[in-house]
Amino acid sequence: MNALKAVVEWYLGIPPADPGQGTAWTYSHKTPWPSGMPDWAVLLCGLGLLAFIIWVYIRDASRCRWPARVGLMGLRLLAVVLIGVMLTELTLYVDPTGLPFIAVMIDQSASMSLEDQYEGDIETAIKELIAKQATQDRSRLGIAKTLLTRDDGEFLKRLVERHKIRIYQFSETAAPAGNNEYIRSEEIPELLPLIKKIQAAGPQTRPNPSVQKVLSDFRGTPPSAIIVISDGITSTNDADKLSIAAQAARRDAVPIYTVAIGSEEPARDINLYDTVVDEVAFVDDPITFTAKLKGFGFKKRSIDVALKDKKTDRVLNRTTVDVNGNGQSQPVEVTFVAEDAGEYEFVLEAAPLTREANVVNNVNTRHVSVREGRIRVLLIDSAPRWEYRELKNLLEREQTVELHTVLQDADPAYSRQDRSAQALDGRFPVKRDQLFAYDVILFGDVDPKYLSSGVMENLRDFVREAGGGLMMIAGPNYNPGEYHGMVLETLLPIELAGARIPSPDVPILDAFHPELTIQGQKGSMIFRFAETETASQQVWNTLPGMYWMVEAPKRKPGTVVFAQHPLRSGSDGKFPVIVMLRYGAGKVVFHATDELWRWRFRSGDLYYGRYWIQAIRYLSRTRLLGKSKNLDFDSDRDEYDQDDTVHLRVRFLNEQHMPDEDNGVQVVIEREGGGREELELRRLPQVPTVFEGQIRRAREGTYHAWVAQPSFKEAPQSIDYRVEPPRRETSNRSLDRAELTAAAKITRGKAYTLATVGQLPDDIPPGEPIPIESEDPIPLWNRWEVLLLFAGVLTIEWLVRKKLRMV
Repeated sequence: MNALKAVVEWYLGIPPADPGQGTAWTYSHKTPWPSGMPDWAVLLCGLGLLAFIIWVYIRDASRCRWPARVGLMGLRLLAVVLIGVMLTELTLYVDPTGLPFIAVMIDQSASMSLEDQYEGDIETAIKELIAKQATQDRSRLGIAKTLLTRDDGEFLKRLVERHKIRIYQFSETAAPAGNNEYIRSEEIPELLPLIKKIQAAGPQTRPNPSVQKVLSDFRGTPPSAIIVISDGITSTNDADKLSIAAQAARRDAVPIYTVAIGSEEPARDINLYDTVVDEVAFVDDPITFTAKLKGFGFKKRSIDVALKDKKTDRVLNRTTVDVNGNGQSQPVEVTFVAEDAGEYEFVLEAAPLTREANVVNNVNTRHVSVREGRIRVLLIDSAPRWEYRELKNLLEREQTVELHTVLQDADPAYSRQDRSAQALDGRFPVKRDQLFAYDVILFGDVDPKYLSSGVMENLRDFVREAGGGLMMIAGPNYNPGEYHGMVLETLLPIELAGARIPSPDVPILDAFHPELTIQGQKGSMIFRFAETETASQQVWNTLPGMYWMVEAPKRKPGTVVFAQHPLRSGSDGKFPVIVMLRYGAGKVVFHATDELWRWRFRSGDLYYGRYWIQAIRYLSRTRLLGKSKNLDFDSDRDEYDQDDTVHLRVRFLNEQHMPDEDNGVQVVIEREGGGREELELRRLPQVPTVFEGQIRRAREGTYHAWVAQPSFKEAPQSIDYRVEPPRRETSNRSLDRAELTAAAKITRGKAYTLATVGQLPDDIPPGEPIPIESEDPIPLWNRWEVLLLFAGVLTIEWLVRKKLRMV
């Protein structure tokens, strides 16, 4: 039959089909009888015409034998048929057809980042699957990608022998991997890198909308099959399950073939994360490590957490934490006292479970610089106001701080009697090296008349060049209102133009409670009053309110707001209460109020002291760690959800070392447990010294990043941050095999495991060829061959009748 079609198409001048293509024949005609005539009447007329022809030849050819009669009847019927062809204007359409389609859907939700423990034939199949791979990724998505890409895409090549394929990735919905084109055999090498780049970053899994999206993409030409590679988990609600989508697929006669990846047993896992420790500590002072520990896939048990020296692997301390296996986090706290100064790499490690799926996330590493001395702090103010007195008393008791004070209005006798004031004899350091000996300066309501321009320039260079930390605490007399036009104004994070200082003659009756910004909650550890971020926020909400503050409607570019007024605002948003500005190599923090001492009400130094010590350590880090004075590298926060965007920023403090190219900064990012990538940071047009880059939907885990280009003699600056998976995606971690099997059964497809998936390409039916395009119609009714045949039939009939003496 195919040979006959080929001959006819050749005769009609139709070009031969390309490899993998064919042709489909269809016909069209018109009805020569009235349009309102019912079908039964047409059939009755046709039967009547047939009966009349038979009756005529029975009557006229009564003397002829039956073969002659039948022959004449056939010729007359053929003539009638040819008349019908011409009257109905019979037309032939020969349209090229291509291979049918298959959709391959890869689950890229966050649950696909999990690793499982397997047994039996599935474990054997996985070992064989990943044996020859350069990176033996045993995560669920890693196994799925290896299945499709190993041996140069052998699995896909088997699929495209009889079909074209389109690859989709799905979580909340489905999206094509690549340029939305159908893939043929020769295009598979271009597809493989795109599959390898797929990340398990989807915040939730919704198989039903995803399959509906695929069916919609194939509207009018349903695929021969849909292959779903997934763990079967639906993280939203029952309406989004794959078995619901199977009902729509069955209506379109599209079978679903499922490939189950994961283990039905709960994945046993211990996750140690969010480890926090001060980067700077001092000899004989306790170093406290706080972290969080959560577990999955087991009943409540005690987990041993050990603190080790990475260099010697010696256990320094340990604790035991009771953990439920339901994903609920538990606080961890381990303390160690260093007896020697130096640079330490500490490892906090949770003991692994038996047959634990992933032991990489049991370990956190932190660097701590242990120093002999203490943080040198200079506190200066014009008068002993409440903030000065409470802060002075606090820091004099703090063992990690060496405090010197200057009180401008004090008499000489006070300076000789007060222990913290004796070192400077009541005078602000005039010499540059004397000032640069401090790590942090707490600059209160200071009268600028007592400071020469040279001293102010030294203070500016202390921050800009020496990397010192400066805390400016507003006051009613001088700071910041009297600093307009001075060097001190350049250090302020706020613009003095438009700033309003409350009049001392007008009483303030209403208190306000500052609200923390996202930067205050997540951008630093200054406001960490408890073990967790939530508990810290609860403490912040219970702190006493304040009354007096400087209202600054405008802020300088690059200013970071930690706390702001809850209601009143200016041109740049709500009035800042606590703000920070990176100035050269150092930082400046400005308090728009001098009433933090109110936090001591009923709690003493519990929260007031914790804030100030953390703030002083925050300001002293650049000096104490000896970080590069050429640039500053940071992220917008330390912890992200998986659907968040990670923002990395490099700010050049010395323009001589700034690259000329707008993309001249390269950052290397390493994921703990494996994985490394490079990120290009680009210059901000509005701030030429700042380069920024973003990472979207990073894989769950702990990351360490450092500046690779440009390079400097000192060690590159680095940061650490963590990406947490969405909670919905990790609450249910077990393979839902029943859901995958149900979807396959509803659609008359088939469910596979990793041990049987090799049969899948052979089990998919060939499918119906798909029309590619419509060619011009070929009218048959007016072709000369039909006319010649009609004339020939009539001629033959006449000759036969003449021979039989019927004419």
